[in-house]
Amino acid sequence: KSGGQSDVLAAVPPSKRLGRTESRKELEALKKEDPVAYKQLMKEREEAEKSFEELKKRRRLIAAAEERKRRKELGLPELEATSEEEEEARRQKRIEERLEVIREAKKKERVNWLPYVLGGLFVAYIFFNVLNVFGGKKKDDNDEDDKDD
Repeated sequence: KSGGQSDVLAAVPPSKRLGRTESRKELEALKKEDPVAYKQLMKEREEAEKSFEELKKRRRLIAAAEERKRRKELGLPELEATSEEEEEARRQKRIEERLEVIREAKKKERVNWLPYVLGGLFVAYIFFNVLNVFGGKKKDDNDEDDKDD
């Protein structure tokens, strides 16, 4: 693990390296005083972290290749009979399973609103018809006189 940390530190030049001694306050002060330098520093840190991750991945792949070669030379059976294609197929299968679970959850969340809307319209229709029958317009004598003229 300590070798891995030195790789990260080696990827960042000493002049740009903040180290562990710098606190958040100092970073915030740098962000306020010189935002361009802060962005550059954060970009360099991110790039160093990415390069470190790539280096770790490359080392793992090389170590695995050496282990396979060594086991082959010794005549031992392979530990992993899976290739990168099989790994990718497994990943795709896992992703598809997760997506299927999400799709099923969304289907369960969907509610068919049509019965509710039609039911509400039917109730409103009945209500207004009842209101019309019982509370209909009452004819006044004055209204009838005006119509005769």
